[in-house]
Amino acid sequence: MTYCVGLLLDQGLVLASDSRTNAGVDNIASYSKLHLFQPAPDRLFVLLAAGNLATTREVLDRIRRDLNQVTHPRPSFHQPPSGPTLMNANYLFEAANYIGQLSQAVLNQHGPALRQIGASPEATFILGGQVAGESPGLFLVYPRGNAIAASAQTPYLQIGDSKFGKSALDLIAHKAGLRTK
Repeated sequence: MTYCVGLLLDQGLVLASDSRTNAGVDNIASYSKLHLFQPAPDRLFVLLAAGNLATTREVLDRIRRDLNQVTHPRPSFHQPPSGPTLMNANYLFEAANYIGQLSQAVLNQHGPALRQIGASPEATFILGGQVAGESPGLFLVYPRGNAIAASAQTPYLQIGDSKFGKSALDLIAHKAGLRTK
């Protein structure tokens, strides 16, 4: 089971994930769940993913397609998004909304078929990063496409198998003397 965490600290952001995709005894596989995007010099994004691997991979493929369409336009059946993307978002929350829209589009396309066979198509994301002019930020993007931001009251966000995460994070932050925003 996946575990991903993002921490919003006075000193900046910390993002981490495991790479396990299956915790079964006979079939252990790994795949990176931490993805870095720097589509322009004035912005940097880190996306952590948990949930259905095919859903997360398609969301990542759509992000890369949209970035490629902006930097290397070519005729295709795909129309580039008209709203904010990672390339042109003025605020981190706009980038989080973009990730949510992509996730929702993938769920709408593949969800019914996956649910028919008893598979969950859902994926959850943590988006951390910074757009020039803003402070670094951290967002949790839910499977339905909506998002919440980390704050002083909730300085870290977790996705995946997080049942043991909170106590470990509290201990590590306390021992390291890290202050949360």
